Amino acid sequence: MERNKHTCDTLFSWICRISMLLFTVSSPEPRITGCELLEHANITCYWTAHSSQNISYMMRVNTSNCVNNKISMDSCNTTYTQCSVKIGSVSHCFCVDVLVFTSSISTRLPPYCFNGINEVKMYTPQITALSTLPENASCLKLEWKEPRSEYVQSERNHRVLQIQYQTPQRAHYPEVNAVLHDWQMNLCGLYPGTKHLVRVRAQDLRAANHWSSWSGFAEATTAEAAPVAAPELWRHIQPVDRSGQRLITLLWKPLQWPHTNGVILHYAASCWSELDSSYWDCGHLDSHSTPCVLSVSTHAYNCKLTASNSAGTSPSAHIYIPGDKDAELRPPESITVNALDDFRLKVEWTATVNQSEASFVIEWFPIPDTTVVGLNWKILNGSEKSFIIAEGVHPEIPYNVSVRVLHNNTAGAARFAITFSRQGVPSVGPKLEVLQTTRNDVTLKWQPVPLEKLRGFIQNYTVFYKYKDKMKSRVLSGNAEQFSLKGLSPGQYALCVKAHTLAGGAESLWVTVTVESVHIPVMAIVLCTVGSLLISVFLLSQADRIQQCLCPVVPDPSKSSLSTWPPVSPHQHKLPIMDFKPSPPLFEPICVGGGITGHCGHHHHEDSKLQVFGLHTIFQKFLTLE
Repeated sequence: MERNKHTCDTLFSWICRISMLLFTVSSPEPRITGCELLEHANITCYWTAHSSQNISYMMRVNTSNCVNNKISMDSCNTTYTQCSVKIGSVSHCFCVDVLVFTSSISTRLPPYCFNGINEVKMYTPQITALSTLPENASCLKLEWKEPRSEYVQSERNHRVLQIQYQTPQRAHYPEVNAVLHDWQMNLCGLYPGTKHLVRVRAQDLRAANHWSSWSGFAEATTAEAAPVAAPELWRHIQPVDRSGQRLITLLWKPLQWPHTNGVILHYAASCWSELDSSYWDCGHLDSHSTPCVLSVSTHAYNCKLTASNSAGTSPSAHIYIPGDKDAELRPPESITVNALDDFRLKVEWTATVNQSEASFVIEWFPIPDTTVVGLNWKILNGSEKSFIIAEGVHPEIPYNVSVRVLHNNTAGAARFAITFSRQGVPSVGPKLEVLQTTRNDVTLKWQPVPLEKLRGFIQNYTVFYKYKDKMKSRVLSGNAEQFSLKGLSPGQYALCVKAHTLAGGAESLWVTVTVESVHIPVMAIVLCTVGSLLISVFLLSQADRIQQCLCPVVPDPSKSSLSTWPPVSPHQHKLPIMDFKPSPPLFEPICVGGGITGHCGHHHHEDSKLQVFGLHTIFQKFLTLE
């Protein structure tokens, strides 16, 4: 029993030793990582340690004059891995060690010795002024101070100031360095007419690892300069009206920072004709104006647009308005539009060979809205072959997306596509009506769903009809607008039409149609039969008279007295023989588009007459003879 207990204790001891060894190998040895000094304030040092509970530290600082002459010994106690003690000048040498106390043992970290000037941390400088330079729109004057500066002139070249600045439009921090003891400088390379936020910090170059804390931000606005870029200009042309005029809407996008170089106060837009020196001006346009509508003739016009701030006017943007009959530039070869998500569309196009140096204009607007209000547009350079639309796009709304060529400020014809970012179910069904009902057939006609309620492309229609509680259906193509149900049995039918998109379908209102059996009245059959018999009997009873009227009896010339007529003398003149030729026809056939029609002639002969006998004429002659 004793022997087994001794064996267990020995095994446990070895396990503990191996665990301690592995822990020691896997964990770095605790050490002092560094110190930083504030002039005439304190020294703060940092160290690492093994994670353990109930651990405390004592930091001891030995100060000397760097030639082994001890000046002072200071210490502090803490449970954290950093500690601070007060010091005087940083122009001394320091040696720091840390004692580690646990519940069982105490250890000492390796000492950390250094020259104080190499670990000095500067006090945070303060900005005293940041002001505009009216004569230089890209500069601000910066002034600062160092609150506890007691440095001699020999240290001037060791102390530097770092300056960071940003604008509200761009969260970027360019850095500029200056000599700390200059106390002022002109900060240049800034954006004209723009508010800038500036902060500073200081460093002693001999303590490369230590910067002071950043100061607070000071702000000021640079002086304005004239805008450096022209606004983007576009146009919308409406058809010529009855008076021979057309409305031209000039559109532009507000000039954006940093091209504004200040605050845009107003725009100026105008058009003129080189043909008749006509001129139109849009009048006063404030900074929020973007459209200008002009009523002009069908001639060609040049239009321009400028933007102005308090310092000047931007370069001009130009657009050419072709005449109503002028030829247009060719559109791109092809265009494809694909939905990326519910609010983005990707447009891709292929340019023609001679459009490599042109720009492109992308237009998109919801259907059926074709007004300027719903029009969105973007001008791209000629190297672009695709564009992602991320503005003004919503699901279940059809959009007309087009691409035009823009060359020498002249726009070409548009290549367009109709698309949805996401298709939905139509909000209403087609409007159904019964066009015709016959003995066994019913013809249906429907009006397509209005575009604003379509919410998708119609894939097909389904005609449903219910007869004696049995439902049947027929699927039709998406461009069908009429359908006939044939061979129906007599009875009552319920009918409707359903329009389908990729997302689903919507039905029309149900209509009821009755197909009736056809019954011929007996009385009508009897009357028709009796009438036909009476007419037949009448015609047979009068056959002789009808024959006499049509074919009268011709006397026999041999029984006439003319048979004894004296012979003709050889000297008598013979009667002229009349040669009757047929008259030209009254209707001449002519060919119109491959079809034959009748054309009435205008050159009839007076001696030729045409008589047509109908049944009515026969009865008239019969009554006269009678």
